[in-house]
Amino acid sequence: MLHNIIANIDTSKNEVAILVSDMKYSPMGKTAAPELLQYQEQIRNVIGAHPNVSLAFVCANSEFLNQNGTIAEEFSPYYYVILGKSENVAAIRNDISRWCEATNSYVESGDMAMNYHTPNYSIKNVKNGMLSAQYPKNLITVFDREVSDTCSFIVRVDMTGYPWSAVDGDILKDCFKAKVVYGSSVDVELLSDEDHLVDDHAYKGEFKRRSYADYLVKLYNVALDDEVIEWTFTNKPFDGRYLMNFNTIINADQENDLSGSFSFNKFIEGCFNARLNTFDENPVRILVSSDQ
Repeated sequence: MLHNIIANIDTSKNEVAILVSDMKYSPMGKTAAPELLQYQEQIRNVIGAHPNVSLAFVCANSEFLNQNGTIAEEFSPYYYVILGKSENVAAIRNDISRWCEATNSYVESGDMAMNYHTPNYSIKNVKNGMLSAQYPKNLITVFDREVSDTCSFIVRVDMTGYPWSAVDGDILKDCFKAKVVYGSSVDVELLSDEDHLVDDHAYKGEFKRRSYADYLVKLYNVALDDEVIEWTFTNKPFDGRYLMNFNTIINADQENDLSGSFSFNKFIEGCFNARLNTFDENPVRILVSSDQ
């Protein structure tokens, strides 16, 4: 089924497919364990064969009813599995997650086999320098060593394309790495107060996510007139990081556990084994110059 869904997506037209399911693969008897491993391998093979297709999921819950209409389980999990080009998948994941939050059914979301790209960013609050009007994302001019040997500024990383669980100070402090080319010194600090670490899922009351993380970059001990800072941003610290209650859900021991998702952990592992979430870690270069 997964292969057929992917085969009918035209990613060149920004098409996205959404599979809504309880995601319970339910082999029975003595062969259950080997079949679960085969299921994981089959998922790996399908996803591995389609490198241009990314996946994300949103877990929600609803009442599970008996045949007579009574409630058998008040919070039974089900899933939206979203497939397509990574940026389109991320946008739809955000919308579905927000809708689930608004209806009090949201449990967790995550990315599988996503192709992350260098995030959108902007430079703000430059001290001892000025942003170039022509190259405001890559050039700081009029740095003056007679005023101070330090130039500082904020790099604001746009987080709207990343998982909701990623906007966490403990995770993000390890995502941003910076180095210098010509021997100066550089320090980076994640600014984690409410003005600098933001994840608003309903910006201005709309189904619109506004999310960013601010990193304070301090360049100092600058010996030359020019210095180049190279920075990268990686997703690795937040890959596969889920809330504890969700880990309990996806590791249900029995298929008839209405409060859990028997075998969905194998689906996730199959996706990761096929293609880990990858990131374009080509460094961003920022020139700090004393020239006008």
